[in-house]
Parts: sequence; structure tokens; C-alpha cells
Amino acid sequence: MLEKPTSKLLIVLIIIFGLNITIFGHLTPGGGFQGGAIIATSLALIFIVIGLKLWGERAINIVRAFGGFGIAFLIFFGLIFRPFFVESQELFRAWSGDYILFLNILCAVVVVSSLVLIVHAMVEKK
Repeated sequence: MLEKPTSKLLIVLIIIFGLNITIFGHLTPGGGFQGGAIIATSLALIFIVIGLKLWGERAINIVRAFGGFGIAFLIFFGLIFRPFFVESQELFRAWSGDYILFLNILCAVVVVSSLVLIVHAMVEKK
């Protein structure tokens, strides 16, 4: 009886925590993989408890490809475009990690889409 209201509140808190781990991963322990896994947990909770299927398999693969191409772009062209991304090098600020913040966000996109694809496949096999 209380599963759905409690889950809705928990989903919001889990997503906020996952975003915090992703965005500040270069300052604290964490990063794109850890934050992405936490966010994917909230989406799995949506699938399992609420029964809502957000995306199809094709859309998940497109999002994952976008994240992968973004990571490849930052790896290959990051050194060339580095001065355009970040000008401030203040310590312990969100922008202090150069373009690592962007790598963490794109890594989280890839991890979330991959784990959601796994959960989607498990839900469809049910």
C-alpha cells in the first residue's frame, strides 16, 4: 500500500544523489560510473515498482551511442579544445577539474543507458 508513494520519493532522492556523485566526482570519491549506476538504480525502481517503461530498446541504444561519441570527442579533441571548455582553475570548485566534469557526465549517460538496457531486457523476459 505504501510502496508506490515511498518509491516515488525515493526515486527523486536517488536521482539527486546520483547527479551529485556524477557532477562532483572529480572532487570527491565517485564519478560518472558510480553516479550512473545510482541513477540507473532509480530507473530500475521505476520499472519494477511502478511498472512504467520509459523507453524502448532503440531509444536506449541511441542515447548510449550519443554518450559514447561524446566521450570519444572529448578524448581525441579535448587537448585541442581544452582552453575553450574551462578558463578557471580554482581548486575545489565544480569547474576545477577541467573537462573531467564533461567526461563524468557522458560516462554517466553511457552507464545509465547500458544498465537500463539490462533491466529492460530482464523486464521484457518476465
